[in-house]
Amino acid sequence: MTARALVRTVLLLGLVALVGWSRPAAAQTSGLPDFTADEFVAFYDQLDLPGTRPLTAAPRITGVPGADDRIVDLARLAGYQLRPVASVPLTATGGVLVQPAAAAPFDRLAAAAWAAGNPLVAVSEFRSVDEQREIFLAELRAEGRQRIGRPYTTSEIAIGSADAAIREVLRLHSVPGFSHHHSGHAVDVTVPGSGLGAFEGSAAQAWLAADNHANAKIHGFIPSYPEGATDIGPVPEPWQYVYVGVDRLRCAQDVIDLQDPDAPSRCPVGFLDRVSVDGTRVTVAGWAADPDVPTGPIDVHLYVDGQGAAIVRADDHRPDVAEQTPFGPNHGFRATLVLGQGTHEVCAYAINDRPGDANRLLGCRTVEVSTAEPVGSLDEVRPQGTALRIRGWAADPDLPERALDVHVYVDGVGYAVRADEYRSDLQAGTPFGGFHGFSLTVDVPAGGHTACAYAIAAQRGESNQLLGCASAAVLGDEPTGALDVVRTVGDETVRVQGWAVDAEVPDEALPVHVYANGRGVAVTTADRARSDVDRAYGVGRDHGFDARFGLDVGRHDVCAYAIAVQPGEPNVLLGCRTVTVVGERPVGVLDVLRLDGDAVLVAGWAADPDWPTTPIEVQVSIDGVPERLLADGYRPDVASATMFGPNHGFGVRRGLAPGPHEICVTALPADAGEVPTAFGCATLTVASAPGVIHLTFDDGPHPTWTPEVLDVLDRYGAAATFFPIGSAAEQQPGLVDEIAALGHTLGNQTYDHVRLTEVDLEEFTYQVETAEAAISPHGTQCLRPPYGAVDDTVRDRAAALGYEVVLWSVDTEDWRLPGADVIADRIVAGAEDGAVVLLHDGGDELRSQTVSGLDAALDRLTDEGWRFEPVC
Repeated sequence: MTARALVRTVLLLGLVALVGWSRPAAAQTSGLPDFTADEFVAFYDQLDLPGTRPLTAAPRITGVPGADDRIVDLARLAGYQLRPVASVPLTATGGVLVQPAAAAPFDRLAAAAWAAGNPLVAVSEFRSVDEQREIFLAELRAEGRQRIGRPYTTSEIAIGSADAAIREVLRLHSVPGFSHHHSGHAVDVTVPGSGLGAFEGSAAQAWLAADNHANAKIHGFIPSYPEGATDIGPVPEPWQYVYVGVDRLRCAQDVIDLQDPDAPSRCPVGFLDRVSVDGTRVTVAGWAADPDVPTGPIDVHLYVDGQGAAIVRADDHRPDVAEQTPFGPNHGFRATLVLGQGTHEVCAYAINDRPGDANRLLGCRTVEVSTAEPVGSLDEVRPQGTALRIRGWAADPDLPERALDVHVYVDGVGYAVRADEYRSDLQAGTPFGGFHGFSLTVDVPAGGHTACAYAIAAQRGESNQLLGCASAAVLGDEPTGALDVVRTVGDETVRVQGWAVDAEVPDEALPVHVYANGRGVAVTTADRARSDVDRAYGVGRDHGFDARFGLDVGRHDVCAYAIAVQPGEPNVLLGCRTVTVVGERPVGVLDVLRLDGDAVLVAGWAADPDWPTTPIEVQVSIDGVPERLLADGYRPDVASATMFGPNHGFGVRRGLAPGPHEICVTALPADAGEVPTAFGCATLTVASAPGVIHLTFDDGPHPTWTPEVLDVLDRYGAAATFFPIGSAAEQQPGLVDEIAALGHTLGNQTYDHVRLTEVDLEEFTYQVETAEAAISPHGTQCLRPPYGAVDDTVRDRAAALGYEVVLWSVDTEDWRLPGADVIADRIVAGAEDGAVVLLHDGGDELRSQTVSGLDAALDRLTDEGWRFEPVC
């Protein structure tokens, strides 16, 4: 739309913000225009209401497309229009819920009415789409009973047999999605202590309606359905008013005369062209001008979720505005806001150049902002002398140019550092640039220490992120080290390995003395490379020792000492180990250690080199319970490859219970005093059948989604229970037969999907029996109350009709369209024996997420052994 067309033909309706942020003096209430009845309606219909979002399609009414289309067509012919719905939390005033912007104005209106001796109160307010659906269907059923003795079926509605009854209901009741009450801007008023009917003809009505509804307009309210208006939907309802705002009323008939630039003061004009999102940045752009100062710039106030967010000057160069309006080119505005994660309503207001005159709402947009949490890493925590050196990096993906604060805690004591050091690896390996590194050195006492680092969030809605924790030890002022290894190598030879260092003289290599059974057996020097010691303590790498010496066969206690090189320091025991020097151990091969169904197979060969032709025993331990086998099986391959002969094979098969089991195999020497040879251990898990899951599907059958659900179930051999809506089942008898033919069962979910807790016995019986007829002869005696609405009365009535109430234990909430992965995860997370899973194969929403999520869940659960059977 061109700027000229906007100025000439579009009424850009404005509203002064109700918060205290930088707003001009309150607008005067004089000079409000008069409207005809149809002008009231037209004025409201073109409003862009803050705090709302538009509906893109008519909501479900009966759930049967043909019947719903017929009802909506009749509603549109009667003048009903699709209305926006509230998108922000509402505020209570006078006992009812309304938009926050309307609450204080209504309180002032009510106070003025009472002061004038014409008291009025609000008795009806915001109404959701679901609430309106229940009201409309209840009225339509009642009209059907009055006309033909029973409610109309969806088939009768679809072919037009119920048109007269629908038109009668539409005289007083909107269909869902077409009510003023969905926005939260509408209220129904009456005199205290009375119903709506008492308002008509009352003194309060006369006071509100006087002088073209002047007493309502000065508080920002206009009639929703004024007397004399045409094509408005219901009959005129004098008790309903909607809040539009005083400034919008003042600007309502302010159409600019391009030929008369000297016309008296007018409202600002302009347009909100764009609200775009890039990460957490929201860019707002448009133009605005004040006809009283056509070439001068004006301010534009930006609001986010009803709170002032920015003031921007509309002075950017916009040649298109100059070409199409008399205001010149310098009236564009553009601003970038940084918003937290979530849904936000962004509104722009053109501020009148004359304080006290009306401002204009240029428009509102709803945006969805997704933020990424800070990222990074704690790369290093290592000793550096008597201190800890701590190093890492942190960045915010949404603000890559910003250096984040990092908080480091060492043994619970906090230190703050800025992540702004250059790191070439970050420059090359991340999209954030190189200036996101951090490092610090913290003095600590000798001993072990733990350091944790947190990236501090820079944006609202984000949380601080743990980058990691690491531990390190700082050495003291005496020699220290460790005896790491004491083991036999070859015949009667022992090898010792370890490290030793004096942190006060880290460049000196310490002597190490080794003792066996209290007798010195070796002297060595700790001068071998040990990079792990340097990494751990920051004292250099050349502090390792490695020595070999001979010992007799038998058990020996071996100890190592670091010898001090500084006067006055003690020698330090590095550790002691016990080692057994033996002859040759048994040899062999464990050829097989695996599951065979619910049993374990163990097989191989074993021999003792000291007794080459004599079979030895092999010990097989299952969960710590040993069993000895004689390795005397015939193995010609062993005879051809070794000196031991053929009779050294072993093998066994043992049954196992479901679950994990540790199996260990050890060759036992022929001489009891020698050391066995461990062939190894393994943990093997015997799978168990998890159990049965009951899949259930509500609100079908649907001509598109039910066949796709059936295909998925068939692919995995899963059987389920379907709870169709009776009216939908009437429309799809072939699908009902197909469900039963494929081995699934069908339960009862009433005919019109009504809340059974809110109907009388007659309606209860009608809903259940009519639905039973729609799925006959395939029905079972299972009843699923819509919405899960059940109480003792519902259970008693169901039992009297021979039904058992069936609910669910796992609600996937697939009707909210959370995504296929979320649906699959909820099914898998709820898997337990006897679980009843709630899904939907019908309704207004797209069920592709349900189909994909079901497929993914069954793929995982069938691999685990779960079975799927009907609940009824």
